[in-house]
Amino acid sequence: MERTRRVVSITGPLAPHKNGLIDNLRCQGYTPLSINSLLYLTEQLSRWLERENIDPAGLTIRRIEQFLRHRRRCGYFRHPTIQGLNSILNPLRRLGVIPTAEHSAPQRTALTDLIDRYGEYLIKERALTPDPTRDYQNRARSFLVAALGTDAPELGRLSTADVSAFILSEARRCSVGYAKLKATALRSFLRYLHVRAEIGGDLSGAVPAIAGWRLANLPKGLERDQVRRLLLAFDRRTRTGRRGYAIVILMLRLGLRACEVATLRLDDCDWSRGELVIRGKRGREDRLPIPRDVGEAIVSYLRFARPRSPLRGLFLSKLAPRRNMTSSMVAHVVHGAGERCGIAGLGSHRLRHTAATQMLRKGAHLREIGQVLRHRSVNTTAIYAKVDQGSLRLACRPWPEATS
Repeated sequence: MERTRRVVSITGPLAPHKNGLIDNLRCQGYTPLSINSLLYLTEQLSRWLERENIDPAGLTIRRIEQFLRHRRRCGYFRHPTIQGLNSILNPLRRLGVIPTAEHSAPQRTALTDLIDRYGEYLIKERALTPDPTRDYQNRARSFLVAALGTDAPELGRLSTADVSAFILSEARRCSVGYAKLKATALRSFLRYLHVRAEIGGDLSGAVPAIAGWRLANLPKGLERDQVRRLLLAFDRRTRTGRRGYAIVILMLRLGLRACEVATLRLDDCDWSRGELVIRGKRGREDRLPIPRDVGEAIVSYLRFARPRSPLRGLFLSKLAPRRNMTSSMVAHVVHGAGERCGIAGLGSHRLRHTAATQMLRKGAHLREIGQVLRHRSVNTTAIYAKVDQGSLRLACRPWPEATS
């Protein structure tokens, strides 16, 4: 790291904060080469501040835009936007050198205020976690834009025709399951508008039911050969491979959802008891035993692959700036492994089905499977009874012989 400090010298008002900036960038997982490049960018910014006689505390969004225009005039086209500069701006904000980015927030509208209030309602009163809350907010926003087409929606204009037309339009473009999710989200949003007296009547009843019958299909679990190929798709000699292997084997053995893997923290691994704390839907917490192969995969990742970081998330992103993995990142790991081993379109929830079918084939009862998958109702687990073909044969009555 000393070599990095000797390569680029910083002059001007940002010079006293060079070491703090380097330490901050190192904690975020930047390589020495990347740190060197960012220090050069910081030197440009510091010299510009000195020339313009601007104190770092006065580096507002407008000033940053002026600096970017100056760089473009000088022929620099790397980091052309404020987002591109965030690699150095955010650490400087954390150090208290420059103002926070509050002034860079997009202009607020009646629509954004409404969606934000809906998000607060979902988290505080419905106990939803951040990921599904964002999904519900995005679907509510899509509905209002499609129905009213403005950033200042007149909610009193909403009608049952707007509701049914939106769902029918969306249902033509997605699967039955995804259409059901959109319909559920829209009902929730319309009930919220009614409870908050934003609209005169409850329009949730106008959301048409999506045709799809429960237990109509078999769960799409992976076969043994596919599971073997999937696990071999990770090169465990690399950091990324160790991380991906630990993620997938967690989902295969314990049936975790992508969002549950993403929310795992270092403190959730209770090694003395051999248990893992799972934070599921609506703030629910459960403890599951850590199977031996799962524990070995996690330990291997923690010892040899997880970067040093003050973050407490169990799984971290591989690229700087380092951050806790999100559910979409976890799903991307699963999908990428499926592509490498020839299982196209592999979704993370399919690994949950695989965990259930594997337990069933090894003689576990449906109630036990429901406990591992943390189902609230036995009816949710009932679909896996259709996979147990041996037991189904015993339940079938013989075909009557033809009478002569």
